Amino acid sequence: MAGSKQEQIQAANRICKSLDISLSQLMELLDKYNERVKEINHETLGYAKTFLLPKAVKVENNWIYNLNDDDKAVLAGYKKKGEDKLAEEFPELQEVWDDLKYFEGHIDMDLYL
Repeated sequence: MAGSKQEQIQAANRICKSLDISLSQLMELLDKYNERVKEINHETLGYAKTFLLPKAVKVENNWIYNLNDDDKAVLAGYKKKGEDKLAEEFPELQEVWDDLKYFEGHIDMDLYL
C-alpha cells in the first residue's frame, strides 16, 4: 500500500515520533530489518527446499509438487517461525507497522529534502 508523498511524510513523522528517533535512525533500523529479512528468508528457503525436494516430480523440465494439507501446514509453520523471529527482534517496528506499510519497504529520502 504505497501512499502519496504527503501520506508518506505524515507516516514517517508518526513513526519517528512514536519511536522517538530521527529519520536517519529510522533508515538505519529499516536497513537492519531488511537485512535480517533476507537472512531469515534464505534460511527458510533452505528448510523448504530440503522438505520439498523429495516430494517433487520432474515433468518435461518442470518440477511438480503435489502437496497435501500437512505439507502446506509445515510450509506455513516455516513462514510463521520467520515472522515470529522478526517480531521478537524488532518489536518497535511491530508497533508502527500500519505506518510502515505506506512505504512498501522503501522510504524515498528525496521527500525530506
